Formats: sequence, C-alpha cells, structure tokens
Amino acid sequence: MRDLTRDALRMNKKKDPLVMIPHTHRYKSALLFIDMSGFTKLSLLLGIENLSRVINAYFQKIIDEVTNHGGDVLKFAGDAVFAEWRAPNYDHINLSAKQRRDEVYSCVQMAATCAANVVATCSDYPVLNDDGVKISTLNVHCGLAYGEMVGIHVGNDYNRREFIVLGESIDQVTKACDAAKYGELMASPEANDILQRQRHKLKRGMSQRYLHGKNKMNKAKDSGKPVIIACKGEAYFEKTTNKKSPESKEGVSIPFDKIDFASLEHLQKLLSLYVHPVVLSDQTGRRNSQRNAKAMQERHRSEAELRSVYTLFIKPIVNTELTKDAKQNKELYNLLDDILDVVTSVLDGYKGHLRQFIVDDKGVILIATFGLRGSLSPNMATERVLPASRNIHSALQNDLGINNFIGITLGQVYCGVVGGIKRHEYAVLGPSVNLSARLLGMTNHPGILVNDDVRQEAIKWGTFSPFPPMKAKGYDKLVHVYQPLSATEAQWGKVNPRFVGRRNEIKSVCKLAQEMAIQYGPTKMFFVSGESGAGKSDFLVQTVAIMRRLLVTLKRSVVVKGNIGKEEDTLVPFSLFRSILRDILTESEPHAEGKSPVPRRSLFLSIARHLQIKSTLALSENASIASNNEDDDQNFDHVSFSSISEGNSIKGISKKQLQEICSKLGASKSLTLALFRYMSGKTVTNSVVAVEEKDQILNEIVDLMAKIFIRCSSHADLTVVALDEIQYTDIMSWKVIQKIYEIGGNILFICVSRRSGPQLYTDDMFWRKLHETGRQSGRFQELILGPLEQTDIAKMASIVLSCKEEELDGQFVRDIFDGTGGMPDFAFQALENCKRKGLHDRLGNKKIGWGNDTTELMAKFPSLDELLLQRIDDLDDFTRNILHLASVLGHSFTLFEIIGVSEHVLSIDEDQKQSHAEKLRTSLYTAVKEGILDESVPGQDGTDELKHVSFIDFSNYDAEEDEEKIISRSSSEEAEDRIYTFCLDAWRQKILSYLLESYKRDIHEHATSVMKLKFPDIDKRDYRTKLKLFHHLKQCGNGSILEAAELAINIGQSLRQEGMISQSILVHNEALDMWRKKSKTDDKSDSNSTVVMSQEVIKSMDQSQLTSVIKLLTGVAQLSLKLERSAYSLEIINIILEKMMPRTNLRNIDNSLLLIYPILWMLRNLRMSKQASSVLDEFVFHPIRRNSGGVARLMSAFSSRLTPVHEPLRVLFDIMMYVEGETEVIDEGFLLWALESNSLRFTESIDETLSKYGRCASSVGAEICLLLVQNHWHLDKRKKKLLVEKGCELADKALKRARKIGYYETPYLETKPVYDQLQQEMKNV
Repeated sequence: MRDLTRDALRMNKKKDPLVMIPHTHRYKSALLFIDMSGFTKLSLLLGIENLSRVINAYFQKIIDEVTNHGGDVLKFAGDAVFAEWRAPNYDHINLSAKQRRDEVYSCVQMAATCAANVVATCSDYPVLNDDGVKISTLNVHCGLAYGEMVGIHVGNDYNRREFIVLGESIDQVTKACDAAKYGELMASPEANDILQRQRHKLKRGMSQRYLHGKNKMNKAKDSGKPVIIACKGEAYFEKTTNKKSPESKEGVSIPFDKIDFASLEHLQKLLSLYVHPVVLSDQTGRRNSQRNAKAMQERHRSEAELRSVYTLFIKPIVNTELTKDAKQNKELYNLLDDILDVVTSVLDGYKGHLRQFIVDDKGVILIATFGLRGSLSPNMATERVLPASRNIHSALQNDLGINNFIGITLGQVYCGVVGGIKRHEYAVLGPSVNLSARLLGMTNHPGILVNDDVRQEAIKWGTFSPFPPMKAKGYDKLVHVYQPLSATEAQWGKVNPRFVGRRNEIKSVCKLAQEMAIQYGPTKMFFVSGESGAGKSDFLVQTVAIMRRLLVTLKRSVVVKGNIGKEEDTLVPFSLFRSILRDILTESEPHAEGKSPVPRRSLFLSIARHLQIKSTLALSENASIASNNEDDDQNFDHVSFSSISEGNSIKGISKKQLQEICSKLGASKSLTLALFRYMSGKTVTNSVVAVEEKDQILNEIVDLMAKIFIRCSSHADLTVVALDEIQYTDIMSWKVIQKIYEIGGNILFICVSRRSGPQLYTDDMFWRKLHETGRQSGRFQELILGPLEQTDIAKMASIVLSCKEEELDGQFVRDIFDGTGGMPDFAFQALENCKRKGLHDRLGNKKIGWGNDTTELMAKFPSLDELLLQRIDDLDDFTRNILHLASVLGHSFTLFEIIGVSEHVLSIDEDQKQSHAEKLRTSLYTAVKEGILDESVPGQDGTDELKHVSFIDFSNYDAEEDEEKIISRSSSEEAEDRIYTFCLDAWRQKILSYLLESYKRDIHEHATSVMKLKFPDIDKRDYRTKLKLFHHLKQCGNGSILEAAELAINIGQSLRQEGMISQSILVHNEALDMWRKKSKTDDKSDSNSTVVMSQEVIKSMDQSQLTSVIKLLTGVAQLSLKLERSAYSLEIINIILEKMMPRTNLRNIDNSLLLIYPILWMLRNLRMSKQASSVLDEFVFHPIRRNSGGVARLMSAFSSRLTPVHEPLRVLFDIMMYVEGETEVIDEGFLLWALESNSLRFTESIDETLSKYGRCASSVGAEICLLLVQNHWHLDKRKKKLLVEKGCELADKALKRARKIGYYETPYLETKPVYDQLQQEMKNV
C-alpha cells in the first residue's frame, strides 16, 4: 500500500492517471512464513465464538513480534501469516558493497530474531477452558527466506483490487516451513547463507542434538535443503537486541496535504477496493469512532456473526515462476490480473464476495463466499452459487485457456475479523471452509465438486454425480462429495398427479368422516405428516372446515375439538388434553330422541399465519364436496386455532359440573377431585390416595377423561379431534387418546406432525398396533403432504396480489412455482415478499408480472431458511434485537417476561422504562404483522390456557353479548400480559443460529432473574414455570449448574409423586446432560447408558457437583426400578459407588450416609442386603474405623447428627442377610439390644432428615422389631409383646410422618406393610 500511495503522489505531481493496473514493484526482502496449527481441533472443543477469541489472541502475539521487530504483515493466509523485512532499494541509495551486505544481514537477522521469539513463545501454547483447564494446544512452525520478490496490484477501478507477491522467496519460504516441525524455525539455504557468511557465528554451548545438526548444515546447504536455525527456546544464530520502530506502526508516512482534494478522494476510493465489501459497508457512520484497542475489540465482537455461508475455493492451474524474460513476466502479471477480473466480474453479477486472492505453495487460490451480510439472495444455491461457479469455471477455461478446479461447501462459519487490533482482515472460519480447500485435492477432479449440504440445498438444480467420500477435519463422518452436472436441464416442480391442490387428500379425509357420520363405528385416526413448508397446519384447518360444511349439508351433527402441542409442555401432565376436556364439558347432553341437535360450531384458523390463505380458497377448489352457502365461509376465517379448545374454558369449569358427570360415570369423590386438580393445571401431591396408589389413580384418571369425552360428545353423529404438532404431546395425553381409540366410537382423530420432528411420546405397543391391526382394519390411515401444482400457485398468487388468475403473466407464475418447488409456505412467503417490495407490475400485455428492475431476482425461494434470514435482515435494528431476546426465551414467551429481560439486557434506566415498553410493544406488533409471531392473552379463568386477541369463538356464540363485550373493552385491558408464540419454529431456529453463545447465556441469566422475581416461592410454581426456569438455568453455564440440578430434582420428585415415572426420568436426564455434554468420548457402545461421562469430567467435579450428580443418578436408578429395569438400575448404582462416591468427602459421615441411603433401600428391595451392608460399611463404618483415635476422638473430627441410626441400619441388614439365606444365624445380642428401653429411639430431626431420602429412622426400628419377632421361634410372650408394642409405636410414628409429609413416596409405601404386619402380630399377642 505504501508503494501505491507513493505512486499516487508521484502521479499527482505529473497530473497523470493515478496508477496503471497491473502495477508491479520489484524489491528484495527477508520473507517470514508463520504457519499455525491446532485451530481445527480446537473448533471441536470450544465452539466457533471462543475459537475466534483464542485465534485473535494468538494472532496478536505473533503480529506484535513482527511489528516490534520492524517487519510488516504482508498477507494473511487462513491460519498463517506472511511477513517481510524489505532491503533498501540500492538503485536510489549510494552504499558500499559492505554496507549493502550489512543491510541485507540486518533484514534477515531481524526476521530470524522475530521468528525465533515466535517459536519460543507460541509453541505448545496451552488453550484453557472457562474453568482454567487445559483442553488443547496451539503450535507454530516457521520458514525464513530471502530473495527478490515482485509485488503486484491486480484488479480494476470499480469493484475489487488485490495485492499479491511472486518470486523466489515464496518458494523458498514455503519449502522451509514445510520442512520445519512444530516449534522449529527453518531457513532456506539463501537466508542461512546470509546469516553464516557474516561475522556472527552459531552460539556455543548448544545442545548435543543441534551440535549434530550443525555438522549437517553444510551438507544441507550443499544439497539445497532448509536449515534449522531455532527451536522453541533455543536460537542457533546471534539474535539482535535492537528493535526498530517500524514504519507500519505510524501508518503511511506520506504528506497528504500536498495532494489535491480530487486526487485524495480518488486515492481513498482505490484503497477501499482492497477492503472486503462487508467491512467496507460497516465503515459507514464509523469514521469518527474511537481507535483505542478496547473500542476496536468491542467493535470486532459486535461485527462477528455465525452464518451458514457457501465457500468457494477456486484454483486456476498457472505457473507463477518468474523468469529473466521481462515480456514473459509481464504476460504472467496480465494473466493474474485477468483471472481476478473474470472472477470478480462473475461474482459481482451473482452478488457474491471475493474473500481472498493469494499465491502460495498451493499455487494461485481465490476464495469466494455467498451469504454474508448484505449479500443474501433468494435461492442461493441454485440461482447464485452453482451458476456463478459454472460461469467462473467456463470463463477461465474457455476465455483465458486456464484449467481450473473449484470446491464448494456450505456450513456454519464464523464471519468476522481475524488478526490483531491494528493488522487484521475479514475472514470466514469453520470446518466447511477447510473442506472447500480439501475438495481441490480430490483425485480425478472433474472441475467443480460440492459437499452434500450444497447438494441438499440445490436438489432441484440438476443431477449430482457422487464421488468417493472423504475424511475431513471437523466432520465426524465421511464427507460425501458430488459433481453438479447441469444447471439448466433440470425439471423443476414435477409433482405426483394425486397431489392436486390438496383435493385428493382432503377428499380422502372427508370421505372417511362422511362414512363415520352415517354409520356408527369404532374410533379412527388419520395421521398427516409433511416436510417443512408443506402447509400441514393449513391443511388441517381447511380439511376440518370443509368436513364441517359437508356434514352440515348432509344434516349430520359434528363436534370439533382440537389443540396444538407445544414444545415446552411435553413434560406437563395432560397439558394437551385437559383443555380439550374442559371444552367438551360445555357440549350439550344427548338430545331427546327424535330431535335433531343443532351442531355447535368450533372455529379454525391456520396456525401458520404466514400462509393466510382463506378458507374460501379450499372451499372453492373443492366445490364438489362443499356447499354454496357463502355465509358459512365467514365463520371459518380469522379465528385462532388455539381458541378451539379454550373458547368455552374462559368461563371456567365448576366442581359441581364436573361432579355431576363423574357421578353419572360412577367415579368416586376423591377421583373427581384429583381430576379437577389436573384439569386446573395443579398437582395432587398432597393427596394420600395419590401417594399410596399413584399408578392406579393415574390409570383411573385416564379412563375417566376418556369416558367423559365420549359421553359429552355422544350426541353428535361425529366427533373430530384435530391435533397439530402432535410430536409435542405429553405422555399422559397420549394415554387418553389411546383409551378413546380403544373404547370410543364415531370419533375421528386427525393428527399432524413433522416428518423429521421429535419422536412421539406415545406407547410403542400402541403405535405398532396402529400401524399393524389399525391399518389393516382401516382404523388408521396416513397421509404425506407434498407440493402443490402450478395452477394452485396461480390461485394463491391471485389472492395475495388481489387480482384474477387470468390477469397473471404465465412466466411470473412459473417462476414462483419453480423457485419454491410448489411448497405452499415458501410460495406464500415469496409472493408476500414480491408484494411488499413492489417487485410486480403491469406488463405491456396488461398481465401482472415482474417489474422491469426485478427480472433477475425472479423471487425464487426453494429454501425457507434463506427467505427467513432476508426477512429478518429487513427489520429495523430494535425489532431484530427484540426477536433475538425472544428466540432465546423460547417458542412462547410473555410480554412481561420480554419487557423484564430486555430492560436488563439493554440497561434501560428507570425513567426510560415506560417509553421502552411502548417501543417494545410496537416491535412485537411489527413481528405479528409480519407473520413471525402470534399474539395471545392468558385465559380469563386464571388457567394457563390462551385466548387469542381480536377473535371470537362462535362455538357458543351470542352476537349481541359478544358485540357488547367488544365495544365495552376497557383501556386497562391493554396493560394486561400477552403471550407471543413463533408462528413457525423455523423463525426461531434461524435467529438462534446466528447469535453468539455468550450472548445467549446472558439472555438466559436475565430471564432467570425475571422469573425468580415473578415467582419467588418455588412451591407455588407450576410445572410449566419450573420447566421453563430449569431450561434457562441449564443454559446459563457453570454458574447455575447446581441450581438447575436441584430444580430438576424438585421437578422429578413432583412427577414421580404423581406416578409419572417416564417424565421424571426425562427431567433427570436433561439435568445430567449438563455434565454429559462435557464428555468428549467416541465410545458409541455406551450411548444408551445413563452415564456417558468421561473419567476426566468426573474428576473435574467439585464436591457440590458430585453430590448433585449422585442425587440425579440415584433418582434415575429408583425410577428405573419402578419400570422393572433392575439391571439398568444396578448399572447406575455401580457407577455411583465405584466412580463417584470415592471422590466425595468421606470425612463427612452424614453426607455420605444420605447419598447412599436411597441406594441401600434399592439393594434391600432387590434382596441384596449383603451388598447393602458392604456399602454401609465402606462409606460409613470404615471411615470411622480408619481413624486410630477411635470413635470418641472421631466425633471431634466428624460432624455427624445421624450417628444414632448407624447401628440400627447395621442390625437391620444383618438380620436381612439371615432372611435372604446369606447367614445361618441371627446375633442373639440384637434381641437384647432391641429390648433395651432406650434403644431405637430417634429424634424428630433425624426422622425428618432421613424421610427426605427414604425411610425414616423410626421405620427402620419398626422393621427390626418385626423381623426379630418373625425370626425368633422360641421367643417368650413377654419379650414378643414388648417388641411388638415398640414396633407398633415406631411404625405409627413413621406412618404419621409419611402422611404429614405427603411429598415423598418411599416413607409411606415402605412403612405401611411393616405397620400392617405389626398390627397383625399385636392381635396374635
């Protein structure tokens, strides 16, 4: 750049054109190549954000060495740096031969000293994680050369320029670096000769290894091989102690005041051509920004992004060796200039970016990208990336006669600054970038190769021929490679003829509904699935609307109920079905015989509001099965789907109403009360019945729910239950659905799910039954939704653009159809984008088509992902920031929640909170209007259900009453909370994909604070609140890991208390994932184990973490036992006892006892009392015996409040070993000890403490008394009576406590049998 600027000054004086391109400058210099390694491995350990921080810190150390030693960073090359020390231009300086040699030596010595310092300080560079633990190592090796070089400015004056270097030094330095091992500096023979010829000799006292190496130096020199001159802390030449103040630190030393304004402005423009376009666009408005290091670091962080980017490595096969023939060299310069011109011209036409143009040991390489900020375009793969690559390949080959290879990959990369504070460049980093370079080296390269991610995005572009898969860094599996064969011959939009505007699918469902309404039969299920963008939700809505109209026309009554599964509710018991049940309770009882019931209307609107296609579209297209009553159509438009189930629940369900119907069905009062609590979203943990017989009570509740639903809907000819996002349905709701399917009649379930979504939570046997016997009997049918036809897209376009179909230009419709693949969601987004940006216009033929300025855009969106990102980029900054917060908060969030979080994150002052809240509401309104969010208000009955704003439920419609409600709506309603939900999960996932991990953690921490402030009492938090708080805590990082674990244990205990074993296991495992994810194990065989934790992770845990993990694992073991998975439970127990307990503080006897206490009872229930006794001895008694001072002295060292229970536990397990046949006799001393008046007496504190982990101490004492009575056959009546009385007293005390606690199941369930047997013994006495 200094040369260019000096030439600019020179040309300014002559009033000549500024600089001619290609512009060359020949000079000699010492060239240093610093190659770093370890970044790819590190990216697998740290994640891309932390990787960036480590890389830049590492680069900064190296760049500081270069600049401090008078060098200049010539070029960044991925994870390498070229630096140079230029020798003076002797043509303009009068120097003697000796002076010239000294100057040359000074350059080489300074470069060698710099490199020696780099390998000394940057070799074996440890990388630490957030906990200060070393996780990886970065390394460096260097090559040093000296020779003549040519710097070349290539490019043009309008879009891009690059500075590249050629010459013998490039070959020298790359060969030297390749020969160097990690931590070594190798000099080319030319550079080493300069160091050796001068008076500075190799240091004395060097190690024997390098003395041996010294003897080889002359041989190496003679053979032309590089020579080692430094290794880590040792240098084998005399290092200079002088540090120059390099010119680069002061910038370009040119008197700019001598350049006139016009030339200066032109110079600024030319310099900007060397800057990456993304960086250049970011400079707008930053000219007066601070230039201190901290400000620059913050700016670099703010500009960093995580994006899915297409990376192209382009390798023209060119010989870049310079010759003595000036004309031949000039031809080479011009050829390189032409290469850049061709590539940048094509990229500019396809809105791509040139990342870098470099000449190194790999030859000539150009790196291009698509998808960076400001360059997003529709249909990136098929309309930009692949056509551009083919044009580049063709132009280089045909126009310039240069063979070339291109590798294209797609993947998430870090986009931002790489380097130091003052010397850096814009780069893209990630495994996919490395893979793109690797593709160039494929054997039998055909010209263009792509990875599978590109192929998936461009599946309709043409034919892809597979190549042998390859192994690449950053990829766990072999990478599949393909050759794209054609860009124009592919047939887009070819669909199966049976998918005609969804007519066939809708007719098949309606036909089944008609048959069921006419003739009574068993319950049936229609299962609909489809890929993203298939319009599944809209299909469900339209099908039910048409079905209702059809049955009304046939004078058949129909009841329609439905709900939407929510991701956050998958662990909330009955979350999906309880609102349906509340709604069905409002249905009329069966009518008197002979009277036709008036059908109640439940209303539907597409959940996917982004596709706002009115029911009239489907109705008019399916006229053969629909009536012509236009008045009915109005009732199917603009009604929220979620109001289907909540419309009548606003008034609430009274206990009296529920008791009446439950009484008719023969349900007990306790069962009715339990059902009411579940339907209210509450728990039944304080119910003794629930503690005693949870499994039975849950099954009875499932049966009762199913019977209530069947009874309340029995007056209708057909009951339809429409369930969207069925993959998020909780286990208990699935059980109700299963029960209705088994015993119900004339009920039709229509379930919608993603084809590639989460696994269903239904019972495996029920699912197999559906697919086997259900399918054979016609009770279960499946549909897979595919694309629409072109005629359907034309109809959609006429609705969106408010015109008639015949007014649409054929090419316009074809472009939309081809570009979206006929997928309705994508097509609607494309049409909305066209309408919003005014891309359509009236053509000369009076048809509506593309505007004159948009013919190249064509609005083709085969990937919803691309369009969503473009839509998000189009929003204002504040709205984007609010959506960032919203995406982290979850699929659904409340207005108050996001206000609270945003105030923390954005540091809103108290006096600005009101205006901030108003601004935030405006942004949320914008997101709702854009179809990104859906808005709801909480149910007015105080439940957690939702009622959508501005919509009326006509299922119980009173026109005058509702009109009055609408008119009299108070202004205070505007201040109530709102609930917002992402219309498509794709919106949320896209936003999350480009947020930095540290920023997400910050948001989770703020959300945690807001939730704790709103719900300070943990016992008053419902399941949904607890689960959401747990999710936030889990994502906060190590600082909240213990709190998250404790909350998971709390949630798991609540679920277990209600008999929901599987849900409780899921919660425990989610908490354990916080530690599992730290394990970097390749042992796939252990993937089904509860504990997939490396020994290193276990060793890294502190005592608090160990305690939490043991509690969680113990919980999983207990729950697995209830599911009769004893082998699995024993596996977990062994891991706890062998790997974790020994690492705890065994001096804390109380803690050790409480940790193993649940395990003792699991082993006892498995009739493994001998093992339980061994565990008790190892972790309680052995630590006591190990102290030579005895028990008395030990009490001063051990804080143990539970000592009184030690002996009873030992006695109990010794007796149980006799019962189980492990020993032949019972110690007679046990009987005498038990009969003592002061034995087996425990304080309330001890009982209360132990009852939280298992049976209380009094329960243990009661069982000892019972076992002694049962196993001493010749016991006299007096002793027997004393033991029985003591046992009954202890059992009664334990049972009262169990009833009082009510929260823990073990104390009651395991004490009650002991109590009953003692009562029987008392009768015998």
